[in-house]
Amino acid sequence: GSIVAKTHVVYELSDKRMQRYQELFIDTEYEVTSLPSYESAIASNPIKTFAAIPVKSRYKFLLDEARFFIEGFIKGPVCRGQIALNVIEDQFWVVFFDPEAKIMTMSDEFLHETADYLASPAELEDNFKLLSGKSYYMKLFQKYIHSRDSADNDFVPVNIKDAMEYVWKGDGKNPNAALTIFRHMDSASVNYGFIGDYPETAWVIDFSVLERIHYLLVAGFDVYGNLGHQLNTRLYMDFLRTEGEDHFLAFLPVDKRQDIRDSWYQGIRKSNKDDEGAVSWLSKEFVTGYKTGNPQLELYQQLELYLGSLTGDGDYINRCTNDKCKPKVKKNVLRVDKAMQQAAKMDGSVVQVLPDVAFVRVKMGGKPEDDLAYSMISNKSYKSVTSMFANEKLEDRRDYKEDTQTVVRWLEGSYPNFFYVVALDDIERFVEEYNAMTNRHEYEVFVAHYGQRRTSEDFWEHADWFKKQYAGEQPVLSGLFDLNRYQNR
Repeated sequence: GSIVAKTHVVYELSDKRMQRYQELFIDTEYEVTSLPSYESAIASNPIKTFAAIPVKSRYKFLLDEARFFIEGFIKGPVCRGQIALNVIEDQFWVVFFDPEAKIMTMSDEFLHETADYLASPAELEDNFKLLSGKSYYMKLFQKYIHSRDSADNDFVPVNIKDAMEYVWKGDGKNPNAALTIFRHMDSASVNYGFIGDYPETAWVIDFSVLERIHYLLVAGFDVYGNLGHQLNTRLYMDFLRTEGEDHFLAFLPVDKRQDIRDSWYQGIRKSNKDDEGAVSWLSKEFVTGYKTGNPQLELYQQLELYLGSLTGDGDYINRCTNDKCKPKVKKNVLRVDKAMQQAAKMDGSVVQVLPDVAFVRVKMGGKPEDDLAYSMISNKSYKSVTSMFANEKLEDRRDYKEDTQTVVRWLEGSYPNFFYVVALDDIERFVEEYNAMTNRHEYEVFVAHYGQRRTSEDFWEHADWFKKQYAGEQPVLSGLFDLNRYQNR
């Protein structure tokens, strides 16, 4: 059958990978005194199931292909549909704690002691316990956070530069060390590096979060399970996101931490009393030495400096527009990149009328294979992404004035919503007209000039070109795009 991009997730198996397994799981000394039970309470909790295997080996196994494991839930059935994706932001960055870091969540002993608190809804199997289940796992989550915080009481604050040692550097070469996740309304995608402008939020993932992401949201998710199982699993996603974001916040100074956290969630979570028991760490200083009034930006820049090339090339289009980030490309390619810099500045309420993902074909005047492909990604801002079932209307949850746009020189996402086609000589006018739009009517006029409707006689010519272009960009990771959500404007 055909490979489709929306479900295509690749894991490499090779002699080198087998040697890595040998190193992590065979050559490493540990003793298995008994095999794990198949009872749901044990089998659904990887912290208990694999307790005999050293945490460091398990974590390194996951880190080696972190994108694969993150993509497993992002592209998997647990994240299928807008409701499920209501618990993640439209654009955020992900980094990981180093497996050698001296933190409690890398301690076999600590995880053994708190394993009961890391139980997941997968243990309920098909028992319908929606509201009681949420309350039960919330309490367990709070107990785990309290235990972790108590263990951190003796932590001596470190300077921001020294704090980078707690972040996994990918052994200097593994691109999985820095990831960007984009949400495209009711689908999402994962990419290597830091892409786009500095995001509103970020995750710092530790071992227990990464392991639970896979074993709860992928391996333990029953596609054919009843409504209670599926909803409880998706509600638990909120705990995992919260934990990743709170790890990031812990790197920031105490006097800014609460305000930044509140700015992320201006809606339901800001007044959510279920949250109160898990925030004692907000008053504990972990990292010092910030020199500006914008510590979040300072932390992002410190991560860029520390991770170096693993974060990408600086993103000349969206973030780093000075000459040091200028790509070494042909003159006409740079011309288009510079024009797209301006398109990436598109923001505010007009973004809501734009496609979630639009592909742009820039015709360079030669052979079709010489044309350039760009993706224009709309990043919608939310006052709250804390629940699938927020009682607020969309208008109350959305923060339209904070919407932004990311532009990349490749094809991103699995469900393109629209195609634009523009000649190189018209690229500056294309961007000028794009940025001048302020409402839906002006967008429709723009589409009449540059858009490809389904009914356009050359629609399939361009669709085939994008398919071929994607295969050239990603020979292993590519697949057929799903045009089911293509807008016929």
